[in-house]
Amino acid sequence: MSPVLDEQDALALSGEGAAVGPAEFARRLLDHGEVARVRSPLRRVKVKDAPRMRFLRETGIKACLRWLVRSGGWRARNVVAGKRRREGRVWGQGIYEALDVRYSAACLELLAQVTTNAQTARPTFPPAQTLANVAPTTTGDLVFFHLVVDALVDAVPVPVPEAPPPAPPEPPGPPQPGGRAKKKASDKTDKPAPPPPPDPAPMRAAFFERQRQVLSLSPLTALFRAEEAFGEDSLEAARRTFAPLVAGDRALLLSYLDDALAARWIARETVRRSLPAHEAGPRYVTFAAALEGLARAAREATRPDALRPLLRFFERYLVRFGQREAVCQAFKAQSLTLVRASDRARFLAQVARLFAVGRTLATENERVLGLPFVERTEEEKVFVADVSELARTVLPELEAIRRELSAEVG
Repeated sequence: MSPVLDEQDALALSGEGAAVGPAEFARRLLDHGEVARVRSPLRRVKVKDAPRMRFLRETGIKACLRWLVRSGGWRARNVVAGKRRREGRVWGQGIYEALDVRYSAACLELLAQVTTNAQTARPTFPPAQTLANVAPTTTGDLVFFHLVVDALVDAVPVPVPEAPPPAPPEPPGPPQPGGRAKKKASDKTDKPAPPPPPDPAPMRAAFFERQRQVLSLSPLTALFRAEEAFGEDSLEAARRTFAPLVAGDRALLLSYLDDALAARWIARETVRRSLPAHEAGPRYVTFAAALEGLARAAREATRPDALRPLLRFFERYLVRFGQREAVCQAFKAQSLTLVRASDRARFLAQVARLFAVGRTLATENERVLGLPFVERTEEEKVFVADVSELARTVLPELEAIRRELSAEVG
């Protein structure tokens, strides 16, 4: 049995009054993405079939469905569900059944751990040992974990080391006749220099490592935050992380989330372009490795139709930032923040790796087109149709950008 507050249950379920405790925390988190401090329950009792637990469960299910529909499920898409091509929205016949959106006890366990660590003045990540056995196992878990982890990462601030307090002033010497204080002998000597401020690098490194551990709990959040979820070059880690997203008919979920993923990636690209080259270069390598990891996971799962977010991203990229000439000029101008020519060439090569993902997509498209039509799977047919619709002219442009940034001749 779970301890609950009997008087506030009716208020929480009816929407009247100010709810307290885990129910109100869950409502704010799942409905608004807000990790907020809430009042603790006034009195707890144990009851059978606790209303507050029903409230938590129903709130989570409604929030997941609402997010799924608003993030792209309302669009009609060509998908493969149950080995058959279907066209419709995410709730269409045969599509939602294939997704098999169910929820396990891991959702409430994750929510309980986040609630415990968020009731402080500064929200923190739950301890690693408490989340060691918490992992999504169903399609519903993947969406629920994303809603919780994505909001938590936004809420936990990057730590800033506190500067040492200033040294107290030395008391003046005893007063002398005439109203003047006698100077101490130490005043004539040089005062010791104040201690240097603490180095923030180790603290920030530990924080971002812990952040990556939390992001690894949610494959969907790791995909949305691909730049933050992995190290500088972690293709294999990305492949393992994204494997649950392309397993079976879950892959069609990415077909509906293509616009949402592309919009998030484009927003992060705007941030990368505003950074100095020495900071932006590793981020491009990380992001490119994550996209390559998704492509490899989809290929191993024989679900090329799950690559639609990549096609949508590159299509939007050229619309947002221009064609080859404009893109290359922008990166070359960004590289001028580096002094040595070798560093500038290295930065451009790091950026070129992002556009090299287009070669992976082009290679997969050529492989499928080389097969007789009757031998192509339904997933391959959907992928070829997506390439024709979204990236028929985009892929050659990506290759031209990659070649120029890599300084390839011929």
